[in-house]
Amino acid sequence: MQKVAILVVLVGVANGINCPPLTLVDGTLFYVPPSVEGGYAAGTIAQGMCNVGFHLEGTAATICKDGIWQPVLGVCKSNTAESTTLVIPTLPTLPTQCPPIIVAGGTATYDRTNRDDTDEWLKAEGSKVSITCERGFELDGASQSTCVKGVWEPPIGFCKLKICTNSSPVLNDCPSMPSPAGASLTYSNNSASAMTFPTGTLVVMNCTAGSAQGPAAASCSNGTWIPPTLGTCSSMAMNVTEKCPALAIPSGMVDYSDPDILKLQKDHETKVYLTCLPNTMPEGPISSYCHNGTWTPELGACYVHCL
Repeated sequence: MQKVAILVVLVGVANGINCPPLTLVDGTLFYVPPSVEGGYAAGTIAQGMCNVGFHLEGTAATICKDGIWQPVLGVCKSNTAESTTLVIPTLPTLPTQCPPIIVAGGTATYDRTNRDDTDEWLKAEGSKVSITCERGFELDGASQSTCVKGVWEPPIGFCKLKICTNSSPVLNDCPSMPSPAGASLTYSNNSASAMTFPTGTLVVMNCTAGSAQGPAAASCSNGTWIPPTLGTCSSMAMNVTEKCPALAIPSGMVDYSDPDILKLQKDHETKVYLTCLPNTMPEGPISSYCHNGTWTPELGACYVHCL
């Protein structure tokens, strides 16, 4: 009599080090879920079938953990002519713990610790998880879920980027900046004689003698200069050598007065301007000035803005 041995591999999706594919000589392997790029996800419990005329010897299932299949998978052995016994492998107990929830654009909060869990990254039966989306994102689906027999019920939602259809808000201009004693002011829009200046205008103080002490530049942000006042001129000259680091603003693009965009360190007196991507608006200054190793004022950020 021919025998068929079935090797079952149950797979739970979780975060961790991926495992490489297994080999079952004289048999076929099945994986649930299917492979991910780079191997099989941690938490996968594996399933296969020995070819006709072969039976399984050894462990019938193995689980991917920390990049290693544990325990070692059995092998398919040839049946003897006298053998008529159907070999049925022993399947592992289904897990009752749940994998952690990974939220892009948000955070997951659990109502209990893992002190009762056999694996520190797995969540115990009965654990509850809540999803909170970051600014600029909104929840799609359930915000809470409970671990039931290894599965989160109901399926937890996810955070998606907000899409706004409203027009851009009207931004206020800034009044002219008082000039510190012994200094002249330069505005980025080249309109020193203007009475008001639009958002994004950068004003820089230039001491006629000595050097600037305190903020050497300010940026107009919706009717307010940031910082509100400039520094003072000191009679002591300053040997300025420190540079400022290049900036990276999520959902935004930065443009420097220095034409060499590949420089990771920007020279003293370099100006930078922020432009936010579509569907986002700036919060804080959109222009800044490198003064002795520090961007003044600190450049703002880009957020989804819905009125």
